[in-house]
Amino acid sequence: MHHPDEAPSILAAQRQAARRPALHNDLLQVAALHWALPPAQLQTWLPQPLVPDTFQGEAWFSVLALWSCHMSLLGPGGSRLPIPGVSNHPQLNVRAYARDPASGRAGVFFLENFVPRPLAVFFARRLFHMPYQRGDITLDHPATLPAGEVASGRLHTPAGDLAWSLRAQHDPAPAPRASLAEFVMERYDALDLQGSRVLEVGILHEPWPLQPCAIEALTSTLDPQHPQAPRLASLLAQSELRAAFYSPGAPTVIYTPQRARP
Repeated sequence: MHHPDEAPSILAAQRQAARRPALHNDLLQVAALHWALPPAQLQTWLPQPLVPDTFQGEAWFSVLALWSCHMSLLGPGGSRLPIPGVSNHPQLNVRAYARDPASGRAGVFFLENFVPRPLAVFFARRLFHMPYQRGDITLDHPATLPAGEVASGRLHTPAGDLAWSLRAQHDPAPAPRASLAEFVMERYDALDLQGSRVLEVGILHEPWPLQPCAIEALTSTLDPQHPQAPRLASLLAQSELRAAFYSPGAPTVIYTPQRARP
């Protein structure tokens, strides 16, 4: 379960202090949709030895659609080296919430990530070994979303489309402690595998201000039987959409992968 005594952002800052920062990336204008499913169902999508991290007995996966901006490599003294061709683009992440039983580490496990630029796919796969692929993404995500206003977007793939429309219900505020919002949004490690070793990629940013959203529309024409069907096509049929949030986002530092340790 994910109920630390201290705020997740504070624990993350303590852990990342000893790690080497690799990348700066502003993650902005974030729409986040969250589905619940039985832990045994999610387990089929996770590689061993990872297991589902649960909230109130249920497993979860999320779709985050956002703008990735000002991406740059970090050098000595915090110097930044922009990465031509991939510094600014929309992206959509499909992430599950998982734990490594051996180390006790909990984090997100990326099931798939979509970006429109082939160069961004190449860079992310080489540097972070993440499952990136091409997808056309259209975002109508404002920098600020006043209560009552709508953010919308669409992912287009060869197997079909996913489209969403969210209406903000409140002004941005921090996630309440021990809440579903904290469980799904305050995550500061990504888990990955290298052979049989579990790796963690540190992610550090200020806690995202969150706005609970009403789901005005969610439509999917993703075909699970298509030869190029994303995993998301099957996941949507196995789960129940429970919550959505919007956030203006925050500047983010991503750290070099290292072996997961207690």
